[in-house]
Amino acid sequence: MNDENEKVYTLKSVQSEIERLEKSRQKKKEKISNLTAELKEDNTKMKELEKIYDNLYHESLQQKITTLWFREEKMSAEQVEKFLELSKQIHDKIDTLDVQTIVNAVTYAYNKHCSEDEIKKVDTNVNFSSIK
Repeated sequence: MNDENEKVYTLKSVQSEIERLEKSRQKKKEKISNLTAELKEDNTKMKELEKIYDNLYHESLQQKITTLWFREEKMSAEQVEKFLELSKQIHDKIDTLDVQTIVNAVTYAYNKHCSEDEIKKVDTNVNFSSIK
């Protein structure tokens, strides 16, 4: 049964088959070589585009900062300094928090601070009003 399905090779047919496979293999190697060269070109272009993107992103970000801090909100230099100091101290935590959570925390701290100031003022007024 195996004898019927087995291909009978002659020296010439084996030699022809080897040559055919070698040509096929060589074409595939050329394709791989061409694709590798294309990938290198694409990678180079990607790096260039990523640099351009980074530059444009930073320019856009700087424009937003300029508009928000100095034109619309007109933050004082002291406010900007505080904001920069705050960002320096929490920079490793900012990515894990959403903006609303940060706003809520700052608002809570601000309200607590204002309440304590009011209590101190009232206490001071009460103390001094009894002196009269």
